Amino acid sequence: MPIFLKHNQPLDATQGALWQWQRDHIFFFSGIINFMTPLEEQLLMTLSHLEAMTLDKIFIDLDKDFVLQNPDISMEDITKCLDNLVKQKKVKCLDNQGHKEWIKVFPKRKGLWRRLLDNFFII
Repeated sequence: MPIFLKHNQPLDATQGALWQWQRDHIFFFSGIINFMTPLEEQLLMTLSHLEAMTLDKIFIDLDKDFVLQNPDISMEDITKCLDNLVKQKKVKCLDNQGHKEWIKVFPKRKGLWRRLLDNFFII
């Protein structure tokens, strides 16, 4: 339950304790749930399932509007985001003649029982 306070309204003891609990658990859950940055989302849209891309090609293929909105994007930021996506197993890193290339991993299909349960039963 979020706490909405008016301007300059002090917290009482119960609201302060609730705020502390929310703050602690948000940090806990953020480690479990993978929140994607806008750059990571853009990289997933840019990468292909069929062709591995080098860092230069990824940078060239980024959306023009996104790059204009974020002019401070560097190659280091892209490599950090790609490493994070590799850890999340959304992207695979390949080594081709000493050059790193990245390719998007095709998502696995759900099993038959899971698809039946999702389509016919509300869980």
